[in-house]
Amino acid sequence: MTDPLIGTQLDEYLLEDLLGQGGMARVYRGLDTGLKRYAAVKVIDTPYQQDEEYIARFEKEARAIAQLDHPHIVTVYRYGGSGQLLYLAMKYVEGVDLN
Repeated sequence: MTDPLIGTQLDEYLLEDLLGQGGMARVYRGLDTGLKRYAAVKVIDTPYQQDEEYIARFEKEARAIAQLDHPHIVTVYRYGGSGQLLYLAMKYVEGVDLN
């Protein structure tokens, strides 16, 4: 079964591959169609898209990460919403899964 968001455009990000998922969100490799670079795009899962408390936590996470500047912490590119989907786009780091 393929992920229903593969091929979806969220603002400038075209979701190409599912990289992983947790209990409340999924992370995709997305192509920034304007800058022609990849990003890791974290998208809130459907049950949490209307949960105001979770949305506030997600926004707080985005703001906290955006304040950090360290070579071992990924850079936040964008936090936003597209249609019903709320997402966080971060620098994509190629490598192996650490699980």
